[in-house]
Amino acid sequence: LESKIMVASTKKMNCHNTIWVLRDEYEKLDASLKRIADVRPYDPNPDLVVPWATTPKWNIEPEGDVLIGTDADVMVWNQSLATQVAAECFMKKKLYGTIGYSAPFPESEWKALFEKYGMKDDFDYRYTNTRQKTPFYINMGVVMMPKEMLCEFRECYNKWVVEVNKWHPKNYFMCQIANAMAINELKLPVADMPRTFNYTEIDNPGTPE
Repeated sequence: LESKIMVASTKKMNCHNTIWVLRDEYEKLDASLKRIADVRPYDPNPDLVVPWATTPKWNIEPEGDVLIGTDADVMVWNQSLATQVAAECFMKKKLYGTIGYSAPFPESEWKALFEKYGMKDDFDYRYTNTRQKTPFYINMGVVMMPKEMLCEFRECYNKWVVEVNKWHPKNYFMCQIANAMAINELKLPVADMPRTFNYTEIDNPGTPE
């Protein structure tokens, strides 16, 4: 799900949603749902083990100043808080995300990746569960970025999906790893959001949605 949100201190939040669905599933959807929501089909890359790594996750132009990309099952449940953080994202021109729950692979693999591509391995953050050190590795559940950051990020991200697939072809989290590598390469200004944006502590303590 991609949510494009226009944020301004004196204006009401204007939200438009696009839902991406695998083409096979799209054909089964009731026509009434397609009319209610902006539902679009996509074809997975057959060369990738993780089909959604090349979904049109970032391939939409935001109608507002900030793009909020979320998983369909997460949805930003606190709209007041979401608006506040999105406004901060817009004003500070930073990419916001919730740090991953745990490591996709050992720290040595991160270091090997950064070394292979001649990049600096900054481990300034900690996984939200294991508390081990990590680079800015964010969960794809909720990501916010200013509109002007999107094009450069999207191009770099798509390149890294291909590279990560060569390095770790069966890694379930390849899209999140590609995010981390793109953010590192572009040296984007970032900020981590509270884990409550992507976790429901009350219903499922400590369990990802």
